[in-house]
Amino acid sequence: MCNYIFELKYREKGYDKLYKQRHSHDNCYEIIQTWSNDGYMMIKDKLYPITKGSLYLINALELHCSIPKNIDEYERSKIILSNDFIDQILTSSGEKKLIDDLLYKNGGSYLRLDEYSAAEADKLFHKAANALEENRNPGILVLSCLLNLLLLADSEYVETDGFNNGRIGEILSYINTTSVKRYPLRTSARTPTSANITCVTCFVNPPI
Repeated sequence: MCNYIFELKYREKGYDKLYKQRHSHDNCYEIIQTWSNDGYMMIKDKLYPITKGSLYLINALELHCSIPKNIDEYERSKIILSNDFIDQILTSSGEKKLIDDLLYKNGGSYLRLDEYSAAEADKLFHKAANALEENRNPGILVLSCLLNLLLLADSEYVETDGFNNGRIGEILSYINTTSVKRYPLRTSARTPTSANITCVTCFVNPPI
């Protein structure tokens, strides 16, 4: 195992020893890609849906846990890595804001990827796992996979507030730029009318 990788699992399925247990880790980040479509991921004080292909980037110093609906069918890839190592690399290359956005705001990020991006992330997890298993100069190969995962995540990043995803931000932006009257999410949800009830339903009951 590389000295900056504490754990790496590819497409692990079934029981998780930390299932439903709020926990944290010292001095590390956690990157998870899920391949199930039910349950929730808790990061700090927010819940995000477990969705097929999605990425979760977690500042593991914050409390977090996975809550899949069916633990036997819970499939995921996971990397736990040294935060000091990654911080040094990205800070020295002038990319500290990437870490701040993805891992420090809200204790982490939930990224609902489209099919193509999810497949690209999966390939990077697979490549990193193979490099460690075959021990073919794993340090450089695994680091390359990690940095590409972070770049992919950064390209998909939209700040969310639990259950929301990028599509909701796009919808709300469209409404606000094409309507005379603006409809802030919280105002609309508190005061539904016949004119906006369908729209509000989309926001308060996002597909999971």
